[in-house]
Amino acid sequence: MWGRFEGKKGIRIALLSAILFLYPNLYIRAQELPQWLISAIEEMEYSTEGASEQLYDYFYELLRNPLDINNCSREDLESLVFMDPFQIEGILDYRNDYGAILTPSELSLIDGLGEQFAKNIAPFFIFGNSPSSQDKYSRISGKWETRLKYPLKKGMKYPLKGALPFTIASKFVLDIGENGTLWSTMESDAGENIFPDFISLGVSVDNIPILRNRLKIRRIVCGDYSLRLSQGVMLWNSFSISSAQEPSSMIKRGALTLHPYRSTSEGEFFRGAAIFLEWKEMIDLTLFYSNNMVDAKIEGDSFVSLPTDGLHDTGNKLLNRNTLNMEMVGGDIGFFFEGFKVGARWNSFKYPLEDRRKRYEYNKYQKFEGWNTSFGVDLFYSAGGVRCVAEVA
Repeated sequence: MWGRFEGKKGIRIALLSAILFLYPNLYIRAQELPQWLISAIEEMEYSTEGASEQLYDYFYELLRNPLDINNCSREDLESLVFMDPFQIEGILDYRNDYGAILTPSELSLIDGLGEQFAKNIAPFFIFGNSPSSQDKYSRISGKWETRLKYPLKKGMKYPLKGALPFTIASKFVLDIGENGTLWSTMESDAGENIFPDFISLGVSVDNIPILRNRLKIRRIVCGDYSLRLSQGVMLWNSFSISSAQEPSSMIKRGALTLHPYRSTSEGEFFRGAAIFLEWKEMIDLTLFYSNNMVDAKIEGDSFVSLPTDGLHDTGNKLLNRNTLNMEMVGGDIGFFFEGFKVGARWNSFKYPLEDRRKRYEYNKYQKFEGWNTSFGVDLFYSAGGVRCVAEVA
């Protein structure tokens, strides 16, 4: 049985960070998800392991980049997975019949929304004019969250001397305007005697126009990140929000494939640099490079296992901690037409030691020595509310 203490501090910590790292002419404001959504996310934590913090980051990103209610597409609305198809259709019909939606209160007039639901979803939309350029480049919002998870069973003993009797995680995010984000994550599990046992850092910048706005850097990340490429047959190491209602926005034109990694999970992420480019909303290109240390059991000049749980609560597990270098490079390109998309991708990875893991049915055809390269293509077609998807790797 487990219990949890949780504390959140927003504006004071963000202010301290700004004083230490930024010039004092900027001001700070805290940015929080609505309480109804926080409650819904926390309820999911008990049914889906690790889902809550990744859902939180997903909606936090939506909150800091709200949709233009009068210009967003059906696919954009589907990315807000708390809206059902009837409600989405209601917004589109209302815009078509009555024109622009000018205020948050006008949402309550739309069939299927209602006053309370309209109030709940209003923070995820822009009504009327967008924020001024002054606010865009001077606003800072910061958040520091620390969680303590402790076992209620008395008398629990841990093999390592000085081991922590609880799991502790600390996450910090600092948004600079609408374009820049800094983040850090620290975590140690119960039974580990190192704090922090896991450290994750990164910085990202979004929406940088170049070549007279014909080419745009949608996102560039240095540090830890995750990727969502097509349907995930070849590469998808991020939590899939699409399990809620399969939003086509995951593969629609302009959907972001590159995401900052802010989870406390110690596996399934890349460490290096990546960039996502877009050309006139007709072509997008993702390029990435990663050089990450992973847990491995090494024997001589080879490794025989790759533990992925990130738990280092015994002497042997500590010896396996961050012992193997994994290098990866790859890219993804997509071409978009009216209701149609075709894409291609490749990635290559290698380990510096010989792979002598046991072969099973699922991996017996893989080549582990040297560089291992994979290629894939995908197709997406949408017409009349019917969507067809195919991917081969």
